[in-house]
Amino acid sequence: MDVGGGSTELVLGTRSSDDGVPEIIRAHSFDIGSSRITESFFETDPPTFEEMARARSFIDTTLDAFFKENEVVPAGVIAVAGTATTVVSVRDALRVYNPRKVHGQTVTVDELSSVFERLSALSVRQRRECVGLEPDRAPVILGGIAVLRSVMDFLPENKLVVSETDLLQGILLGRDRLRV
Repeated sequence: MDVGGGSTELVLGTRSSDDGVPEIIRAHSFDIGSSRITESFFETDPPTFEEMARARSFIDTTLDAFFKENEVVPAGVIAVAGTATTVVSVRDALRVYNPRKVHGQTVTVDELSSVFERLSALSVRQRRECVGLEPDRAPVILGGIAVLRSVMDFLPENKLVVSETDLLQGILLGRDRLRV
């Protein structure tokens, strides 16, 4: 999963096929990124409970068909990009961002909810001062976390793994081996 500013990409695949090469079962890009959710639903600062509930309802409705149409139930999720890495950085109160302390970390749904609740009680100005949160990400982080949380609701696992590597790196590494 890659939660960006304007969109979220989900790729469902197997860990390995008969020849050991990962196989993509389904991939889709959704118009539900951190900036898009923030701009569409969060009118007040900090957002109200009602604004957050409307955003989550919209995200859930948008994702519903992707998960219900799959015969394969995802065993877990790997989250890449800034929203996921920021959650770890805030959770662990990293004063200086360190990719080695973030990569491979597991985030439970309770930890994600805790970070969301803490940040959603703060204004953008206050979030800019939050340890572990890059100031430029403060205005849109709640929208991104709302997307992460919604995806987790569709999965049997109560956790996600955060990766410092991203989709582009995966494409480059697997371009000769990956069947898409």
